[in-house]
Amino acid sequence: MRSFQPAVSKNLEQAIRKSVNEGVRLAKVMAPKDTGNLASGIHAKFEYEDGVFRGSIEAAEQNAEAQRKALAVEFGRQNESKPSRGTTVAVPFLQRTRGIISQKHAGRITRAIGKARREVGL
Repeated sequence: MRSFQPAVSKNLEQAIRKSVNEGVRLAKVMAPKDTGNLASGIHAKFEYEDGVFRGSIEAAEQNAEAQRKALAVEFGRQNESKPSRGTTVAVPFLQRTRGIISQKHAGRITRAIGKARREVGL
């Protein structure tokens, strides 16, 4: 049973990387193209934390201005304190990306576990 854990970890990491990279490509296509700055800032982030491999799709760099812009595009903005600044209509490109990728990702995870079982003979 001990040889099962490394096989599962390896296969799950491959599945996560594939789903996140596909999500990044899709999000870049679905992002609004006013200037192209938002789409160019979309990137994948992978990390190991407490023995767990995680992957995520980041919509902007880790600075306040870029994060505010990405949030305003994704969720829209209505400035009630200063109505003269107007509103931003929401373009939920990341939510749509998650909806498309989530079912594929679930299938990849299931197949990765099955592949690990076959590799160790369970």
